[in-house]
Amino acid sequence: MKLFIWDFHGVLEKGNRDAVLEITNLALEKNGFPSVLLAEDNNKWYGEKWFQYFEHLLPKESHQVHLKVQSTCIEIQKERPDILDKHIKINDYVSEVLEAISQKHQQILISNCHQEALYNFIFLTKINKYFGKNNTFSTNSHLLPRPLSKREIFTNYVKKSPKFDEFITIGDSPSDMEIIEKEPGRRYLYSHPGQKFRECKSDFKIQDLREILKEI
Repeated sequence: MKLFIWDFHGVLEKGNRDAVLEITNLALEKNGFPSVLLAEDNNKWYGEKWFQYFEHLLPKESHQVHLKVQSTCIEIQKERPDILDKHIKINDYVSEVLEAISQKHQQILISNCHQEALYNFIFLTKINKYFGKNNTFSTNSHLLPRPLSKREIFTNYVKKSPKFDEFITIGDSPSDMEIIEKEPGRRYLYSHPGQKFRECKSDFKIQDLREILKEI
């Protein structure tokens, strides 16, 4: 049996990049800053933690200010579900691929966003049939001073689960590819069509999730 390890943002969904852009600018305005996040900078920094956005945009402000604006982003994310509904959709072929995998193998989801938001995203994209509390994990990297890494979460899960023959990871970032770098299996680096791949080691680069089906 294989274990498939999924990332969420930029892989199972599409449109979150635009939601981040809108929420970030609302948070800046709410905190009285005239700085505006441009789409080109959002594309360049996308995948970084929110407070790191504000390190770029507000370099003269303190780390506490950066964290405060980040907290505003998280509040807006909770209070304005209409923004997420407007932008975030399930990615192409996700339902087909997840269903095929579920028939023969196991799969887990590991994301950097905080746990409550991750569950909301799962229901928003209607993939809660495949991911629930037992196989959905968050590093909570925006909130905790020392969050677990994706690899640490993966290692803890495998210790408590049946032995797997191989591991397949699908993500869009270096941290996703590092999850199984010492394990038997393959790493699929994903990018939405028309967008560049991030710089990191992988076994395959794909822009169509149906390519994962060869692993079944």
